[in-house]
Amino acid sequence: MDINQKAAKRAALLIRCSAEEAAAIRAAAHRSGRTLCGYVLHCLRNRLKIEAEIQAQYDAIVARRKRKG
Repeated sequence: MDINQKAAKRAALLIRCSAEEAAAIRAAAHRSGRTLCGYVLHCLRNRLKIEAEIQAQYDAIVARRKRKG
């Protein structure tokens, strides 16, 4: 895979926040030993995992209620 193919598979994400929030995020990334990008992706993955777990629990509750009547 050459450099152009690698670049074609990348995407950009623009996140808007206040200067104070940005400083807090940079500090948290530094404390965790991650790059800023790595830290944001880590947080995003954790959030998506939690959302998926909540959705699965909700779906299970709805399915049980449908079976009950």
